[in-house]
Amino acid sequence: MMRKVFITTLLIGLLLVSGSCASFVRFESVAITPDQTPQMLTGLLMKPSGDGPFPAVVMLHGCDGLMDFYRPWATRLRGWGYVTLQVASFGPRGVFDVCEGPDLVPPIIRSLDAYGAKLYLACLPFVDPKRIAVMGWSHGGSTVLHAVRKKFWEQIPRDPFRAGVAFYPWCDQRIGLNAPLLVLIGEKDDWTPASRCKYCIPHINSHHEAVLKVYPGAYHSFDHQFPVHWYMGHWVGSNWKAASAAYEEVKKFLAKHLK
Repeated sequence: MMRKVFITTLLIGLLLVSGSCASFVRFESVAITPDQTPQMLTGLLMKPSGDGPFPAVVMLHGCDGLMDFYRPWATRLRGWGYVTLQVASFGPRGVFDVCEGPDLVPPIIRSLDAYGAKLYLACLPFVDPKRIAVMGWSHGGSTVLHAVRKKFWEQIPRDPFRAGVAFYPWCDQRIGLNAPLLVLIGEKDDWTPASRCKYCIPHINSHHEAVLKVYPGAYHSFDHQFPVHWYMGHWVGSNWKAASAAYEEVKKFLAKHLK
């Protein structure tokens, strides 16, 4: 049943994309070793009108894959003047989701996808290769934390992102950073608890900025448009007040570090 819902949602999303400014693209994830075969990925690319070059944002979905509810964020970012690339990390690997079963595509692997998307964007004539950020939600937010880790970046010969934005990630360590980081999470999040981020983020030892915003009364997925409901053992859903504040916080943070 869930797979039918997913397919229906995906088809609706394809119809919406066909009438928008988005286009499907293919690109490779980053391979760490010379003998490793890069994973071919797909994504949705959206750009502002004009020739650019524009700053860009790599977008990383949550544990249930690239669904249509990320499209409003892509549209919003486009309105702010950013090229966006929504990366599909699961489908090309034959994975449906990782919400309940084993994490078949963990954040450390998806970090390589993020850098692959960054390399793809940097080659586009309308993208400024020096102004690319990464932004993710839940599982994708945890991926952002890996992508801006100083230790991780030192293991792959790639330029770092200019900034990272993580919505309700799983905070599990005090990481050194290779880029400024903004973390946004709901105070009542029982899936990726805010208490973990309150412990980790303020104690990051880095010369890069690390900002934590905790929104009172907000649950997981507070910036999505569906009402609060019980999902996979957790409360998730919209909190308009928190979402509105988060929109402004993200806009300000990206403008500071990309413009």
